[in-house]
Amino acid sequence: SEAVAAGVDDFLVKPVDQEELEARLTTAQRILAMQDELRSRSSKLAQMMGYLEAANRRFSDLFAGLLVASITFDTEGRIVEWNRAAEALFDLRPDEVWQRPLVDVIASPGKLEWAESFIQRSIEGESIQDEEQTVYRSDGCPRHEIIGAVCTCSDLTAQRNLEQRLEEQLRVAHSLNEALELGKQELARANARLEELATTDGLTGLRNHRFFKEALE
Repeated sequence: SEAVAAGVDDFLVKPVDQEELEARLTTAQRILAMQDELRSRSSKLAQMMGYLEAANRRFSDLFAGLLVASITFDTEGRIVEWNRAAEALFDLRPDEVWQRPLVDVIASPGKLEWAESFIQRSIEGESIQDEEQTVYRSDGCPRHEIIGAVCTCSDLTAQRNLEQRLEEQLRVAHSLNEALELGKQELARANARLEELATTDGLTGLRNHRFFKEALE
């Protein structure tokens, strides 16, 4: 018990049983192999996550720097991205509009129906251009703008494949963690059993000489 408390993963008492020793070595080898595999998977995960983060940063920087007010929104019409030009036009920061319905931002008085139609047509993939509308800043100042929408198509195959690989790596890492934990529990049970066998008489089930010697010490 003192050895385990000091950080020893496993131990055998003398006299050493050859079969028990081989079984322990096999278990230890399996745990070491799982640890190596887990480290390798973790390294690959870190590399792929870094690639995705870098790609997302490049896109965000490009989008934010566009000279025209550019907005992206989801299929429910809620704002997802809001670049610097849009911030200047509407006098609203990205954190003030994120996940707000776009119709609430671009609909001028009396133009709610148009705004809802504009958003719905965009979601359905219609390319809209040269629609002149008046939008109002947060201070009530009107701005006359040409508004349009474009449905873009980007090849996300590589990104989706990478995401699938990430998910698979995460599943494998989770399985390895579970197997590693089971292996540690198995070792702990075996050590507890060994401790009991080392201090108990096999015939009577009573504590043996070694137990009393250690207790007295």
